[in-house]
Order: sequence, then C-alpha cells, then structure tokens
Amino acid sequence: MLHIVQRPSLRHSYCLTLALSLLISTSVFSKTATAKKSDNTKISMSAHIGHDSNPFRFSNKLNAQSAQYIEAKLKGSYNLTDNFFMYTKLDARKYDNHTKDANSSKYTLGVGYKQRFKFSHGKIKLKSKLQYGQRDKTYISRTTGKIAQWGGVDIGDRYDYTYYGVNTDLSWTPHKKNIFSVNLDYLNRDYENLALSTLSNLDYSEYTLGLNWKHKFDKTQSLKAKVAHRFRDYEDYRAHDNNGTDIPNSDLEYNTWIARLTYSIKASDDIRLSFLAQFDKRDDNKSGYDNSEKQFARIGLKYDFSKNSELDASVNYTKYDYPNREQKINDQDEELSEEKGFRYKVQYTHSLANIKGLALTTALRYDDIKSDLSIYQYDRSQISVGTTYKF
Repeated sequence: MLHIVQRPSLRHSYCLTLALSLLISTSVFSKTATAKKSDNTKISMSAHIGHDSNPFRFSNKLNAQSAQYIEAKLKGSYNLTDNFFMYTKLDARKYDNHTKDANSSKYTLGVGYKQRFKFSHGKIKLKSKLQYGQRDKTYISRTTGKIAQWGGVDIGDRYDYTYYGVNTDLSWTPHKKNIFSVNLDYLNRDYENLALSTLSNLDYSEYTLGLNWKHKFDKTQSLKAKVAHRFRDYEDYRAHDNNGTDIPNSDLEYNTWIARLTYSIKASDDIRLSFLAQFDKRDDNKSGYDNSEKQFARIGLKYDFSKNSELDASVNYTKYDYPNREQKINDQDEELSEEKGFRYKVQYTHSLANIKGLALTTALRYDDIKSDLSIYQYDRSQISVGTTYKF
C-alpha cells in the first residue's frame, strides 16, 4: 500500500473558510427569516457524500487509493441597495482519514455594483465586482505519492494562495437578437511563502480584456463568440532559456490569446443541446520554452423527464501541451505537464414537489487522461448523492 505522509493538524484556512461561510450564511438566513419573501436574497446550498477512485490523480504506477468524501457548496448574494450587492462562495471537500491530504477548500467574499441604462438605441448594463478569497489544498507529488518536498523540506503548501480581483462587464443590447459586451478583469494571487531561496515564487498579477457577442437566431437557437487577451506578470518566477534553465534576474511574463464559440439549441420542449469550442495560445516573454497551447471542446445535453426531473450530461475534451520543448517530469510545478483526455459527467436531479427549492441529486464523473509520460496518465471516477436547496 502507498503511504501518504499525514499533516499534523487541520489547515487553518480550511477552518477559516467554514467559519466565515457559516457566519455569512447565518446572517443572510436571519435577514431572510424576517420577511415572507425577499428578492434581495439568493442562496444556493448543496451537500453530497461520494466515492472517489483516485483523489490525488495518481498514475497506476502509484497504486491509487479510493476514498469516501463529504462535499459542501454555498453561494449567496444580498442586495444592499438597488445598485450595490454582496456575495459569498464556498466549495469544500473533506476525505476520510487515510486520504485526508486530499482535502480542499476555496472561498470568495465580494461586493459589487450594477446599473442599467436605457436610451434610444437599446439598453446598457454595467456590473462590477470586487472579490477576495483563499484556496487551500495539500500538494501531493504525482511522482512520489507523498507530500511534495524541495531540498528535504515539505512544500505541501506550495499551491495554497489568497487572491483578490476586480471583474467589470459592460454590455449593450441594441435589440432583442444581439448582445455585445466587453469585460475587463484583474486578478492577483499571493501564494504561500515557503521561505526557500532556491524555490521560485508563484505570485502573479493578471489582466484580461475580452470582447463578446451573443446572437439569438430565434427562441430556440443562439450563438456566442468571445475573443480575449490575457497578460500575466510573475513577481519572482524566472523565465527559461531553450534548455529550460532559469534566466538570471528575469521575471516570467505570459501573453495569452483566447477564442471561444458556443452554440445552443432547444431541440424540443424537453431537450436542450450545447456545443463549445475554445483555443488558447500562450507565449512567454523570452525563449518560447514556456509557450503552451490549449484546446477544449464540450458537448452538453439537458433532458427533462418531467416537470420535476432533469438529466444533465456532458463530454469534455482537453488537450494541453508545450510545442517548443520535450515533455519531462516536473516535480517542482505539478501543473506544468502535457495532458490530453476526456471527462464525462452525468447528473440526475429530482425536485421535491412539496418543498420548493429542495432537490435530490445523483452525479457521476469519469476522467480518462493521457500523456507522453506515464506518470501523468490516470483515470478517475467519482460518484455522489446529495441534496441542493435554492431560495
């Protein structure tokens, strides 16, 4: 059996996530309870228990262990005025004892502003959000199956980060068939400082400018198109030469171009289909060693069995590679690996007729990932049952 090094205690940020979310949800609940019905408050909660065949995405060589987990999600928003609102998101998963290093949590707290304008040539909608959050997940090396190390020191916190950002969207609807919008986003990630002079810092700032268009052919069909440019600037992460060696006194930068098309159709009163294709091309600021390309495609199906029952299924294909370098094991940065493969998801939802907003769900997900390196090839299945509540 594969031995996973256990951490001495629960992560502080994991506890903080639950505490903050409980506080906020309690506050929102108390406001909701004082009114018969309020359009100012929206809350969505879910709780699931499940089984995960491969929590750490291990290859077959590392004898992946299956585990049970509990997952909780929360989304809530409250309109402070007609224009200002606040919101929160929580996504936390806790595994059973022998795989507890697979635990993860992420929360977001935010405030926002929204405004609508009418004029002779259509409608304009402005929405801007300021958000802050934290993500926590132990870094388990996919080459050793243990908490990742650097120079004999555990670096399990390497991918933990706090973040803040601003998302602004301005849309124009000249008439019912077309919607044009522009989005300008800023994101700053501050990763855990491990105080190791030989280990690069992952902190970065990122700016994204996107142009969007949605066209409604009729009541059943629509097409969305998006083009975007993203600039990422690392604070203390070295760029590389053609051999992958750090360039002294350099800071890595990325320019990424994104193109996406989405087509949706309502085939009948019960069937809705969607098709999405996206291509990302990322270039670094030095030798091109860190250039990458990502291809993504998805086919989705929603089928209404009845007024209270719905099936939601999708098939995703992702291909991610570095065209200017040979693939190699990179134990310092787990995300820098060429991978391609399919993800299949099926979820069945049954709403309870006598309790508005409450539904029972069953979900199945299967990942089949390939790579030129066997250590990055894996398959993973997850099945869960639970409840969701929206009001």
